[in-house]
Amino acid sequence: MATGCCAALPKTANSNGDREILPEEAAVVQRIFHAYLDGESPNKIADMLNREGVSGPHGGKWDKSTIHGNPKRGTGILNNELYIGQMVWNRQKFVKDPQTGKR
Repeated sequence: MATGCCAALPKTANSNGDREILPEEAAVVQRIFHAYLDGESPNKIADMLNREGVSGPHGGKWDKSTIHGNPKRGTGILNNELYIGQMVWNRQKFVKDPQTGKR
């Protein structure tokens, strides 16, 4: 796990399509990484952020799955390589059933 360089998943991209670090969100992501490294569980981290009134992704509440996610799928802040500055293309594949159109 990288410890020094944490970025925040940006909501905007510049004209070249590059990701931009949003300082307010980066500070929250850094807190999450530091708390986890200090031994706090994803559940405790989510509870702490909710108690403090920190808005979660998309303005919602924080949940342990938002923090930890699924390691195999690379989801969640702690498992998503984008948060340590690595862009990974085609990380996930969603296949739709041709008869139902559902994935």
